[in-house]
Amino acid sequence: MYRDSDPELVTERIRAQRLCGEFNRTGPEEAERRDAVPRGSRERFTEIEHFCAITDEFRTHSPSLLVIPLDTRRYQMSNGKDFALTHVAVLVGDQDKALEFYRDVIGFEVRQDMPFPGGRWLTVGPASQPGIEFILENPGMNPNEAARSAAEARLASGAQGTLIFTTEAVDDTYARLRDAGVDVDQEPITQPYGVRDCGFRDPWGNHLRFSQLLG
Repeated sequence: MYRDSDPELVTERIRAQRLCGEFNRTGPEEAERRDAVPRGSRERFTEIEHFCAITDEFRTHSPSLLVIPLDTRRYQMSNGKDFALTHVAVLVGDQDKALEFYRDVIGFEVRQDMPFPGGRWLTVGPASQPGIEFILENPGMNPNEAARSAAEARLASGAQGTLIFTTEAVDDTYARLRDAGVDVDQEPITQPYGVRDCGFRDPWGNHLRFSQLLG
């Protein structure tokens, strides 16, 4: 919950409470028709409502218990242009074996390996992309029993995740991984869309594809 003794934030809280109250009682259109709130406040309420949803308190607390920051525009939903991918979860059955496979066989760097309340936080990634980490995630990391059971069922039938990588020499990559004993899905093929690629599976059934751009 956000709290601040700044007088401007206190004023903003009072305004937010009034807008929330009027809109909850009458709806935005009726509230504005009766001039119970200023014209254009509907957009203001949308900002407030979104901020409350972000804090996950709008559904469980009265708006009067919330302090709304003065500039709620910063809590509006992003249009996606500022997004950057940092982590991708890869479902595995054994984190020690997964570490050996992705570090020693595939050739990834270890990024993080530490305990956390849900188990072991273990990530790896390609040396050429320091901003990308693959979470080697096992079902036991999920605190939700139903989700944990679903993940275990996925592992039992093959995890079926997919990771696609580029490589400068796909035939060399294929030979190296094949000779290391990685399960082959597809030998190198020149595709009609301008790449030559091959496919493997990790020990838990996740698809690993390697692609070389031609031309």
